[in-house]
Amino acid sequence: MKKKELMILVPPEMTPDLMETARQDTPVKSEHWASDKKYKYGRYFLAKKEKGYLIVSVFLAQYVRAGAKYPTYVVYFDKKADDFITFETDSGKWRESMLSNLDWPRYIYASGIYMSQQDENLIQEYLKTETASYKELDRFQRDVRERRLLARHKRKTDVWDAAMKPVPGLPKDWKSGF
Repeated sequence: MKKKELMILVPPEMTPDLMETARQDTPVKSEHWASDKKYKYGRYFLAKKEKGYLIVSVFLAQYVRAGAKYPTYVVYFDKKADDFITFETDSGKWRESMLSNLDWPRYIYASGIYMSQQDENLIQEYLKTETASYKELDRFQRDVRERRLLARHKRKTDVWDAAMKPVPGLPKDWKSGF
């Protein structure tokens, strides 16, 4: 993906309605860790489609409650190129990490994910899936990684196959019992 092209695209920003929803979501103490808190929604996902890319802004509850209007992460999906990349807004760095491997605060694992019906429909349409959720975004990223790994292994094994091509097969009368 061309990062300069992606930087021109404007990611979805926090809406006033969503900010109000986040402010009303009062954290409660976690059952497992006394110092942890749990939100109804630990992450807020907003999606938009622009220039063939699916752009997903990811907001963390603690920052939205403090008034943040900009996302913590912006994930760019390119179905045509079978690729994705993540921009971390705090550090200004690009990440190759999948959503499931990003650096999350511990409270998000006990909290839900908010995605509006409109955003779900957009994601479902873009990824061409039957449902739209965090799991579908994660599945797309995992599938991309798996295809890349298979291609990398194929490059290796193709060299081996070419080297073994002149080797004849086993004779017909070969006994395979050792």
